Amino acid sequence: MNFWQVFVERYPREREQYTVETRAWKFDRFYGQRNFALFDEAGERMACANSIWFFVDTERMRPVRPTREDMEPYGVDPCIEMEYADSRKIPLPEQMRREEPFTVRRANLDINHHVNNVQYIRMAAEYFPVDLDVYEMRVEYNLAATRGDVLVPMTGERGDGWFVVALCREDGRTCAVVEVRGRD
Repeated sequence: MNFWQVFVERYPREREQYTVETRAWKFDRFYGQRNFALFDEAGERMACANSIWFFVDTERMRPVRPTREDMEPYGVDPCIEMEYADSRKIPLPEQMRREEPFTVRRANLDINHHVNNVQYIRMAAEYFPVDLDVYEMRVEYNLAATRGDVLVPMTGERGDGWFVVALCREDGRTCAVVEVRGRD
């Protein structure tokens, strides 16, 4: 996964039944886009998301164009109605604060021995404002961190209401950027 954005219209209540829908809606060069939506029992949308993925040759660890046979099982459906980000790149605030570095643990890893995408969000969430009720989130994935890597969180706010956490290696290269904001 290279990027995703999530909009929460409302959070599920305890024991509430809901339905998750997902659909591939676009393939362009080596990128694919997939939507997700969460619906309550009345069919009202509770949340939606868009994600951008890229197709990778796992032996060479390089992006490649998928063949028709690679794409066929996914199909292509219409995209869901939502506000789509203008760019996969998340702009960083001009002023960012360096937080205490931490080491990636085994519990943070996926089956490929890289930090799991959700783990980056959990790591960043440690730095969100305590009173922030997150209703919108975007995540940009740049570089895979592995066990033993030291990550340096950089935090800041932009004037447009976004709170940003960049998880960087000690050499300054950014592994992931997570930005969140609450309801206006």
